[in-house]
Amino acid sequence: MILKVEVMKHKRSGKTGQYLEKLHPDTVEKLNHLLAEILAYWEFES
Repeated sequence: MILKVEVMKHKRSGKTGQYLEKLHPDTVEKLNHLLAEILAYWEFES
């Protein structure tokens, strides 16, 4: 599912993990794999 985002109306909500609502789970998994070393360095959980 593709969500339409109106960038000119964007307001930061500050919700943690909001990207999980916007990105497909497969995309999140691929990004976590691709960025694993960086996420580990900064002690982020993926």
